[in-house]
Formats: sequence, structure tokens, C-alpha cells
Amino acid sequence: ADKGQAVAFPTMRLFRLGLIFSSFLVLIEGRTFSIDYANNRFLKDGQPFRYIAGSVHYFRTHPAQWNDRLTAVRAAGLNAITTYIPWNFHETFEKQYNFSGWRDIGKFFELAAANELAVILRPGPYICAEWENGGLPYWLLKTPNIGLRSSQPDFLNAALGWWDVLLPKVEPYLWKNGGPVIMVQVENEYGSFGCDAAYRDALRDKAIQKLGADTVLFTTDPPEFIKCGAIDGVYATVDFGQRGLLLMDEYFSIQRKHNPQGGPRVNSEYYPGWYSTWGGAALPNQQSSPESVLEMTEKMFARNASFNYYMFHGGTNFEFWNGAEYDAGLVTSYDYSAPLTEAGAANEKYKKVADFISKIPGWPNPPSPTPRPSPSFAMPSISLKRMGNINEYLKNGMLFTASRVQTSNQPTNFENLDQPFGFVMYETTVTAAQVASISGNFFNGSMVRDFGYVYINETYKFTLSTHFKPNTVTSGRLTVSAGDVIRILVESQGRLTWETIKDFKGIIGTPTLGGVPLLNWKQTPIDIEKISEGRAPPPSLTGFRPADVFYGEVALGTRIADTYIDMSSWGKGVVFINGFNIGRYWSTHGPQKALYVPLPLLKPSDSNTIAVFELEKLSSDCLATGTYCTINLINHPIL
Repeated sequence: ADKGQAVAFPTMRLFRLGLIFSSFLVLIEGRTFSIDYANNRFLKDGQPFRYIAGSVHYFRTHPAQWNDRLTAVRAAGLNAITTYIPWNFHETFEKQYNFSGWRDIGKFFELAAANELAVILRPGPYICAEWENGGLPYWLLKTPNIGLRSSQPDFLNAALGWWDVLLPKVEPYLWKNGGPVIMVQVENEYGSFGCDAAYRDALRDKAIQKLGADTVLFTTDPPEFIKCGAIDGVYATVDFGQRGLLLMDEYFSIQRKHNPQGGPRVNSEYYPGWYSTWGGAALPNQQSSPESVLEMTEKMFARNASFNYYMFHGGTNFEFWNGAEYDAGLVTSYDYSAPLTEAGAANEKYKKVADFISKIPGWPNPPSPTPRPSPSFAMPSISLKRMGNINEYLKNGMLFTASRVQTSNQPTNFENLDQPFGFVMYETTVTAAQVASISGNFFNGSMVRDFGYVYINETYKFTLSTHFKPNTVTSGRLTVSAGDVIRILVESQGRLTWETIKDFKGIIGTPTLGGVPLLNWKQTPIDIEKISEGRAPPPSLTGFRPADVFYGEVALGTRIADTYIDMSSWGKGVVFINGFNIGRYWSTHGPQKALYVPLPLLKPSDSNTIAVFELEKLSSDCLATGTYCTINLINHPIL
């Protein structure tokens, strides 16, 4: 947990210090997890075992709240969790690994064990999960012609190198070594993407090398794609949602066909809800009603299947970690209409699941549900001051690191600027020779990914939106003179998560004006988190412009809880609370219009900072001049 927000877990450090000793003891005692193929079941320590699991992503929940969410999962009667490990969350920059704080997977495993939950681990290297780039690091795209998710050497060597780092950190937490990890997945729904057996086999061999031949490895695929996802020597499972009400027996028959030696029925991803994208369906998504979730649960259990609710607790796409579909980025909330809400409250789906499990005779993890309200806090009319526009910050040497600024004849994309996500300012100065050659004022910006906020000098002209719905804008009109500076603030809205094509960000071609290529670019990666420092540049223009910064400080008192910041009167942008990026908002498109703020980010009895980077319009809660605005903390989501 962050400093000042620590949670006491008294057994945790002893657990780590005693791993070697405890591993020795459990090996003597014969602690094992395996598949009994002849009798179509799992065996845990030699006894029949089946699981009812729920997906909980440590990377989408504040670490100080991990235990709360895991306790709630256990209280529902589940006996296991599943989680992915996003490669790019731990190796955002090449060869720079991070397994501390929010990324401390060992601590997460320990908490699962303390809550009597087995862990089914899904370490990728590709995860999908509606996560930025499907979990693959941006820097892979710096290698020309790299073949993602394949045996092409550039990718395979990087992926195996990542597992050389990751899997030794997992190995002490395997069930056989005294930890909670009972199974490890290889890749993720690979049959939906490709059929490269050399790639699949290399991952299997690396897992065996690092975790041991007695570790249960598995794959998961939609039934119709299992053929290319299955791996020799790895147990094949399937995943399906509500369509299983009609086709469940067919799906499990397909699974059996690809496990001719036998084994248990497994649905590795049953979807009790779904995610949402900007401009898409409202949340919570009622694709699956509480009644239909119960019906699916009953049917899978009656068939002696083990299964996993994806998701049981969804969490939040904090910072810039949201992924994207082909036509829209994911909203910040990953509530998923899961049994536990984004804030960890139990809903009707939770109650249906817990009630069902409570009636299973002899179930080893009987539910102990307690009321799980979502404590929340509200405060209206917090004052924010307009600090300045992005152009004014950059002109005064703020919000960037000088050593990272690059110049080039053609624009350089985010990947080659080593800007994983966020924003880059591109600028070029119009020459007299260009002005003489320009025919008309048509500006072609179709190569901007994903949004481009276009200025001449410091005057805003229009916004390009080339990648996402609902309104694609790839061009505009610009009238220029020699010496004018064309500036384009480019925003990445998140890389595609499926099928994980090469989703480059930035300006990925050469813009033209009046048919004349615009060359000689300066690229400035933006350190947008620095708006939380509360420093203001000298203003050069009055009135609101897209990419304005607003900032305020507020004392919240001692009786605080989780809260939501209401952005419904704002346009589109990013919010920082006490220097932490709580995510994107796009209230003019919805469906989400308030951002979740977990309690551990707040400072009781102290000053809290709020910084807003607004890209679209002036809030209706601002003075007409835009000098001051108010913003509200509310006690409920707007999804």
C-alpha cells in the first residue's frame, strides 16, 4: 500500500520468510494438484476437487483494497480466483521490471491464500482483458515487421525472456510449494488469433522448464476456435457466456474431443456481465440478469463442471491502461456488471451466487455473506481555477522533459518516442516555400491516431478523430502564413486489445496542407501528470481552449470514504487526484459520467489536490470567462 495507507497483514512477511521451509514441509506431506483423467476430475492433495472461481484483477484494484475484495469473494462461497498478469504493467519500458506496490503479485497471492482461495494464474504473454494492447508492451512495436503472438524470433525471444523473469517469481507460490497457485494458463484464446504450433509449444516448454512438469498447465478458447488454441500436453478448456444455456453440452463435448485422455469439464470464462466503450451501451450492462446468472451457475454445476465468473469483481481502468475495440476505447470503469461492483459492493448477482453455493451439500467453502454496502462520501462545489492551456505550459518549459524532445523530417510515432500512452505535441513551422506551393486550405490529418487537437500558433482550430466512433474527422481547413506554427496535440485513446494488430499511436504518416507535405517536425512527449503540481504558466490568451488545465485543493475532513467525481457537465479529458491519474472521462459521449475515487487515494484531515485536463468544452459549472469552476464529489456512480 502507498505510504500512509498501509493495511496490516501480520502473517504476510512471515509467509515470505518461511517459503523455503514451508515448501520443504509440504513436499514431505505430499501437497499436490493434478488431473485425474480416468475419473474426469481434479485432485488436490489426492482428494477430488472442483472449483467455483471468480476473476479479480490486482491491476484494476487499489492494493489497499485487495484484501477487501478477496474477502468478499470468499464470503460468497467461491474457493478460487483467477487473475491475469499483464506484461506491460510490469515491463512498461524494456528491461525495466517492476514487482512492487501495485505490482506486488506475491502479496496478492498471499492475501488469496489467507482468504482460503486457490489461484488460477493467467500470465499471457498476451491476455486481452480489454487492457491496453492486450497486455503486450508498446516497445515491441519498435521492431520493424515484428510478428506479434507468433514464433517470429523477435517476438518469441522477447516473450520467453519475459517469462524467464516472471515465472521464477511465480514458482514459490505454486500449490506444491506451499502457495495458492494450482493451475497456470498458456497464452489466451490463441485459437481465435492464429495457429502457430511452434509458438504455442515454445511457451509450454518454457512453463515446464520454470514451473516443473508436474504443474497443471491449461489453455482456454471459445469452443469454435479450440483446434488452434489447444497445445499437446496442456489441458484444453473452453469459455462461453449465456449461449451456454442452449449449447452447454455441445461445448463441453468439444472440450472433451480435444482432451481424449479424459479430464474435468471446465468453463474458464463465464460472463455474468460485459464491458462498455465510449459511446456504447450503458452500464451496468444487463446482458446477463441475476436470474440468468443463477441459471447458468446451476447448469454448469449440475454437469460437474468447474467454472470461473469473468468477472466477479471488475475494478477500474486507472491511468491510461484501458484497451480499445476497433471503433471505441473502453470506458474507465470496468464494473462489468459483475457480482461485486466497481466499488466492491454486493449486488443481486452476488446474492444469487452466494445463496446457490450455500445450498451445496458439503461444499468446503460455505458462504458467510455479510451486508456489503459501498461506503461513500460526497462534497459539493469544490473550487477549481483555470491554470492555462497546454501551449502556454510548453512555451514556458513545463510538462515535458527536454531530453525527450525529438526532431525529425517525418513525424515520429509514440512508440519510437518511448511514449507508451497519453499525449504528444507535434509541431511544424510553415515555410514561405510551402505557402507558395499550397493549393487551397485543405488539411489532411487522416494519419493521426487517435485524436488530434489542431492549433495555429496557440489558437485552436479543430479536432481530428480518426480512429473511433461516433464522429470520424480526418481533415479540416487551415489558412496559414509563412512562419505560422501548426501544432497538433495527439492523444492515444488506448491500443486495441483484440486481435492485437499493430496499433501504432501518434502521427503515423505525413500530414498535408493544400496537397503539400508538412515536414520538419518537433515532437514533445507530455508529462501530463505534472499538472497535479499546481503550477500555472503566464497566460497568453484569455478564454477556454481545448487542452486547458484546471486545478484546486480541498480539505475533506476525517469522515471520508470511497467517492466519485462528477464529470457530467464537462466534456472529455483526464482527472488526477493527489497526483494519481484516476482515468479518462468523456461525458459528452458517455455512458460513464463519474469517475470512481477509492478511499486510499484520499488524505483525511489534509489538503487534497484535483487536477483536470479538459480537451473538449468548458463545464457549465464554470464562470463564463472560464477562470473558475466548481466540481462535485458524489456518493454514487453514473454509469
